[in-house]
Amino acid sequence: LLKEPLSDLSDIAEEDAENLRAAPSTTHFKTNFPGTKILVVDDEHANLQIYMHQLAAADFEVLTAQDGYIGLELIEREKPQLVLLDLMMPRINGYDVSKKIRETHSSSSLPIIIITAKNQLSDLMKGFDSGANDYLIKSVEKGELLSRIETQLKIKEAAHKMAENVRLLTEVEEIKKSKDIISQMNDELTPAHQDLQATQAQLIQSQKMEAIGTLAGGMAHEFNNILSIILGFTELALDDVPGWNPAHLNLEEIKTASLRAKNIVRQLLSFIRKTDIKRQPIS
Repeated sequence: LLKEPLSDLSDIAEEDAENLRAAPSTTHFKTNFPGTKILVVDDEHANLQIYMHQLAAADFEVLTAQDGYIGLELIEREKPQLVLLDLMMPRINGYDVSKKIRETHSSSSLPIIIITAKNQLSDLMKGFDSGANDYLIKSVEKGELLSRIETQLKIKEAAHKMAENVRLLTEVEEIKKSKDIISQMNDELTPAHQDLQATQAQLIQSQKMEAIGTLAGGMAHEFNNILSIILGFTELALDDVPGWNPAHLNLEEIKTASLRAKNIVRQLLSFIRKTDIKRQPIS
C-alpha cells in the first residue's frame, strides 16, 4: 500500500503530479458506478498518484498496492470490482498476478485491465491468456482510461443481470412445469387459464431474448476490443512495410476485413441498443 506522502517522491515525479493537479480538466467524466472500488497495482509511486487522482475525480473509490502480493491480499479483503494491473513489477509480475486472480475470480466477476509499456502483440496476447479482460498502453490518456473502465463495469453488470435472468428463467420454467402437471389433472382448461399460459409463454420468450441481447452486447464489446488491437498493429505494420512488398497488400486485406468486422459489430450494437445509427452496406 502507499504509505509514503507525495513529498517523498523524486522532484520530477512531484512536479508531474503537481502539474496534473493544476492543469484544467478537459473532461468532466463521472462514472455511472459511483463508489465502485478499483484496485490499482503498480510498483511506481508516481503512476499510483496519477491513477488515484484521475479515478477519484470520476467518483471511484481507489485502492492501491505497490506489489502484486499485496494486491492479491487486498482483493480478498476489500473485494474490489475491477483491477488495473501493471505487468512489470518486482517479486511477482502482472501475468502471474492475473493468473492467481483467475483461480478464484472469473473474468465477469472481477475484470482486469493490464497497463503496460509493452506494445508487442505477443506480449498483449500473453496478457489476455493470463486472464486479462482488456489492456492499455502507457501513458494512457485520462479519457481512454476512464472509458475502458466504464466499459468493463458495464459488461460486468450485464453479465450479472444475465445470470439473474437465467435464474429467474429457471424458476419460471419450474413453475410452468408444476402448472402443467396441475393442468393435466383437469379435464378442461378455462379460457382464463389458457390466457394465463399464453402470457407466461410470452414472458419467458421476452426474458430469453433479453438475456441473449445482454450476452450479445457483452461479446460485441469484447470482439470490438480485439478488432481494435488487430487494426492498430496492422496500421503499424503497414507503416513499416514498403508498398512494393507483397506483404503490404496482404496487410491491406487484413485492414479491410477488420474494418468490415468493426462495422458489423457497430451495427449489432446499434440493433441491441435500439439506436438510430444509420445502417451502411457491407461490401
